[in-house]
Amino acid sequence: MGLRHRPRPQRRLLPAHLTPVRDQRSPRTRTHLPRRVARQANMSSRNLARHFKSATGTTPLQWLSTQRIRRAQELLENTDNSIDAIAVAAGMGTATTLRRQFNRTVGVPPDAYRRTFRSASSTSNQSSHV
Repeated sequence: MGLRHRPRPQRRLLPAHLTPVRDQRSPRTRTHLPRRVARQANMSSRNLARHFKSATGTTPLQWLSTQRIRRAQELLENTDNSIDAIAVAAGMGTATTLRRQFNRTVGVPPDAYRRTFRSASSTSNQSSHV
């Protein structure tokens, strides 16, 4: 299926005034995040976006979306939770939103990712026990 194993994210330390972004997992965050975090950092949304991009290489919303997809990947790899439960746990809200975002970002639907990842893991586990 041409699926690549995702590389482990490099951890970058955000400046102290940008760290509240890490705690934002609610699906509603998409519209409220820049204003809320900017307010907490005592800066405008535009200034926050500029500083955030300088520190991370991406916008706050792109970063948040990436974090949600990574969390969904972890859950797909390591649990048997339903797609609905994973969507909620990853901050996507609904399975429909998770499927759309996941497919757009990763290139395959979440269930196909889980099957491919699990079959690759079981193949490597079988070969290590030979």
